[in-house]
Amino acid sequence: MHMILLASTLLLGAESGPDPNALVYFDMQVCLADLPKDTVLHYDAVKFVASLQGVVNGERPRLIMRFLEGSGQDGPINLDDYWLELLQRGWLKDRPIQRASSLERLFELFPEAMSGAVLWDPEVPATANVAATVCGVEGWLPVRAGSALYDRVVAGGPKLPVKLDLVGRFKGLETGSAKCDAYLWAKREYLDKGKCHPALMAYYIDAYTQEPGKPGFHYNDLHNATLANHDYYIANRAFFFDLGVWPDETPVDDPNQPLGADRNTLIALLQAQHRQSEGKRMITVGGFVPWNLKYTNHGPAGGKHEPVPTEWEYAALLSAHNAIMDADALGLACLTNASAYQHHPLRREYRQNRRPAKQPLERKTYVLIYMGDYDSAAWLSRMIPQVWD
Repeated sequence: MHMILLASTLLLGAESGPDPNALVYFDMQVCLADLPKDTVLHYDAVKFVASLQGVVNGERPRLIMRFLEGSGQDGPINLDDYWLELLQRGWLKDRPIQRASSLERLFELFPEAMSGAVLWDPEVPATANVAATVCGVEGWLPVRAGSALYDRVVAGGPKLPVKLDLVGRFKGLETGSAKCDAYLWAKREYLDKGKCHPALMAYYIDAYTQEPGKPGFHYNDLHNATLANHDYYIANRAFFFDLGVWPDETPVDDPNQPLGADRNTLIALLQAQHRQSEGKRMITVGGFVPWNLKYTNHGPAGGKHEPVPTEWEYAALLSAHNAIMDADALGLACLTNASAYQHHPLRREYRQNRRPAKQPLERKTYVLIYMGDYDSAAWLSRMIPQVWD
């Protein structure tokens, strides 16, 4: 019954004009199905829409996407339908829902989408993360240079003005690594100048291919690409990065860099972030080491260190800079619509139940079983329909 009501609500606004009070529900699945079967274009489209979410959801929820399938107690469900329907019972019950499913429609519904584009350089995949940082600060949407998406929204279609072009800008002249040069440039331009959030960072894999054994770029697992997670961090002006932690090896995505360049760059970023927080706030770093593709000895990742020790080394670096990880780790890593749902009102306080009186222990052997390591909101949001309802 709930899902029927939701579908009816969505259809009411399917073809109407822009409604400033509406919450736009963008069907990413339909959008991708209607696009040519090109995993690069699909990747770029998800990145584009999630970035737009970050731009328009900064003050209130305006754009959410329908993207993620999962499981409920009775079988398969769409998780984005699930959470929207749940929130429509209370917080969002009076918000009209307007449906959309094409990139062209988003330009009609959100004038902010026309503000401009930042072109990132596929020759330096780290610039995809630099573009995400720029998007959060400037509001310019990230577009892969020379891509099918570029043809659709910059060369053609709405003809977005290019506000920043990162192509060919980074050649390794500073550190011996174009990848590291890109992050240090972004550090100077945005982090050091106080334009980013003083206590929030985002460690998400850059545009590195998901099939490194093949020429070109291939993205066959868009959910674990964690592009949908970007919206929250863009909305909050977080600094994005993707760097290795080990001093004794070069990373698979940049094997010719000087030894330790990734780690040294990461430390420079953490030091800069710590200065921005003035040491008065814990720094939260979303995302996680992309251990299945980089920085470890797992499969094609090309390193010599095990994944778990790599996590420990990363945790040690964060801890040394007053930072904690909000670890969207591989598997259930995808989290949609956090930029919108972050605005859910909270109570002034949440009281725990009174601790019960201690009971005297009997003379017997007790076995305690503890299960934890819930990682992040991504895991929680995926599992609640299975274990709570």
